Amino acid sequence: MLSETLADFFQDELLRIHPLENFEEVFLYLSRKKETRFALIIDEFPYLIQADRAIPSIFQRGWDQYFSKNNKIMLILNGSSISMMEDQVLSAASPLYGRRTGQWKLQPMTVGQLKGFFPGRV
Repeated sequence: MLSETLADFFQDELLRIHPLENFEEVFLYLSRKKETRFALIIDEFPYLIQADRAIPSIFQRGWDQYFSKNNKIMLILNGSSISMMEDQVLSAASPLYGRRTGQWKLQPMTVGQLKGFFPGRV
C-alpha cells in the first residue's frame, strides 16, 4: 500500500508495476526525490514495532543513510501508545534516540474545537 501511495504522489507508474519490498527500498527511493519537499508520516508507529522489533533500527539506519542530509524530507512518527513511543522511540536505549527535531503530545479535542472543522454544520 505504501508503494501505491508513493506511486500516486510521485506519478510513478513504474513503481506501481514494481512495488518496493522493504523500508530500505522505500528510504532509498525517497532519498532520490530531492526536488520534492514532502513528509513521510507513519501513523501508529508502535504497531509497526510490535510486528517487527527491528523497525527502530531499520528507521535509524534509513534516517542516517538517506534522510539526515536531505532537508526536503520530514519523517513523522505518530503513535497513540505513549509508553511505547517513549520506550521504543524516544528513550536513550532506542536506536532513534537523538534524531528527533520535535515532539508534540496532543490532547483530545473537545466538541467545541471539533466544530471548527465543520463550519455551518454543527
